[in-house]
Amino acid sequence: MAGREPEILGHYEVGKALGKGSFSSVRQCKDVNTGKEYAMKILDKQTLVDQNMGAQVNREIAIMLQMSHRNVCSMRECFQTHDKVYIILELVSGGELFDKIKESKKLEEDKARYYFQQIMLGLDYCHKHGIAHRDLKPENILLNNDDVIKLSDFGLSNTQRSTDSGRVNPSMMLRTVCGTPNYVAPEVLLEKGYNGFMADMWSCGVILFVMLAGKLPFYDKVMHNLFKKIQTGQYNMPEHVSDGAAKLIRRLMCVNPHERATMEEVLKDPWFTSNWREEFDESGELVRSVSQEKINNAIKELREQRERRRSVEPEKSKNDEGESKSAGGGTAIKNYHAKKAAGGDGEKAVLDKEVNAKKKELEDLQRQREEMDRLLEAKRKELEGMNMSGDPGMTLKKRPGGYASKK
Repeated sequence: MAGREPEILGHYEVGKALGKGSFSSVRQCKDVNTGKEYAMKILDKQTLVDQNMGAQVNREIAIMLQMSHRNVCSMRECFQTHDKVYIILELVSGGELFDKIKESKKLEEDKARYYFQQIMLGLDYCHKHGIAHRDLKPENILLNNDDVIKLSDFGLSNTQRSTDSGRVNPSMMLRTVCGTPNYVAPEVLLEKGYNGFMADMWSCGVILFVMLAGKLPFYDKVMHNLFKKIQTGQYNMPEHVSDGAAKLIRRLMCVNPHERATMEEVLKDPWFTSNWREEFDESGELVRSVSQEKINNAIKELREQRERRRSVEPEKSKNDEGESKSAGGGTAIKNYHAKKAAGGDGEKAVLDKEVNAKKKELEDLQRQREEMDRLLEAKRKELEGMNMSGDPGMTLKKRPGGYASKK
């Protein structure tokens, strides 16, 4: 008997189910052209219309189109048929942070810190791009097979702009009460304007507590009582939590958002920066602009290289020069002899040429970023025309990039 024909949507072969929510289902899928696997989030248009969710889905897609960071789940593309919307996401195969905590009861402090560092780096990227997540919890934090954290589920996210000091204009305060009750900040429950960035910081404090304690800091079966505990900041810190971690949790779970630890303060916290890994300095974030500081640092680096070369007396003989070439040093010696032959002014000219080349490289990078912003703006305008109950055919694409695949 012949096997069942695989289901094909566009250029994707649809595979096993990964999960199902109130408004969507998620299936594993494979690009038939490249063989690469992704997660396919499927939304029913009629359900979106009935639940008045169209604007929220549009916002989620628009936000995910902006995301390009090692610790943020990426979106590859989005397309629609007459009755469905399909979002193609990075496939994250290690499951949810929630499951990791549940399996271990609680996490060792070094492991919790490693995850928390990645959570904050991903969230810092979002905040710098004006995006408040507003529903941070272990269920929305995924892990790949290499223990790399991926922030996901931006359905309740919103954009919010702040000043350089991190202050949010009162007219730009978010007013929607959203998020998961146990992780929501006290000011959100007041149904007044709140700073979405600082509400995220509270949620991160709860997540860190949960990782280290293996339980929620605020819990009550009666929702009203739960909200009272959150608004008064009533919780007990487990004795096994180190002083450094406990201090950071208390700063994050400060009821007054104006006294709560900011992102900048957390990134400099002694407990947070302990056991920092080099991989975090190569997060893959796209550079929005090239600062003068980076240009100056590049020039300084070139000058230091020149001074190091001056301090080393090169060998005179051709034989020694040949040996240096065989060891991989031919280019440096050629540069030295070219500078020496040209004299002092010639050496300065050669150095100036190197500096100018470095400047040009950085300027090219900035031009590429500006072009990417221009293309993104065009895509966002295209997105605004997406008809949740209309004709198929609109496709949005992004860099190849999540969703958890539980084994």
